[in-house]
Amino acid sequence: MSVHIQLVFESGVSAQDALRRTDNAVFSLEAADLAPFGKAQRLQPADTLELHRWRQEGDPPTAIDLTIDRSIPAAFVSVASEDASHARAVAEALNEFLHVPSASDHVRQALEHPEDSTALLRAAMAAGQERDERLAKLVESRLGSSDANERKAAIKAAALLAWPSLAKPLQAAAASETDAELQRFLAIALKKTQG
Repeated sequence: MSVHIQLVFESGVSAQDALRRTDNAVFSLEAADLAPFGKAQRLQPADTLELHRWRQEGDPPTAIDLTIDRSIPAAFVSVASEDASHARAVAEALNEFLHVPSASDHVRQALEHPEDSTALLRAAMAAGQERDERLAKLVESRLGSSDANERKAAIKAAALLAWPSLAKPLQAAAASETDAELQRFLAIALKKTQG
């Protein structure tokens, strides 16, 4: 499945509430004349990661995933389909029921609270490929932070965004980074931004 659209829940949403809201929204898609989706399948690929997947019972093949990442912490819904217009229709219909903040709302939150690493990561997840210069500048500034946790969040955000314009700031950060773990994360983020 080639098209991925992400809807990111607001800060502080519990795993149970995210699951309840998503399950209700998926169930409601049939009323929006979208092919029905089957019951959720629960996967747990890691201790800090929980995934719930609903598969569409019709054509085109489409999946809705609720990911609960306790390491950030964040919860987000992904819609994946080979048909971009269908993926957008499903995502728009889902958000009619989910009412999650928009990408620009998440970016504004990250800008208003630059010390909040989770706000930066939620903004990066929500922005996806929609380039936002304000978010790029925030990531770049956080790469130069004296706090290792802030640098780690900025590196993760850059990897999530995978914007080519972040490659040079990541290279500069890699040249001066002394933390071995962050050096590994930088190498991954650089690969993602360089295609």
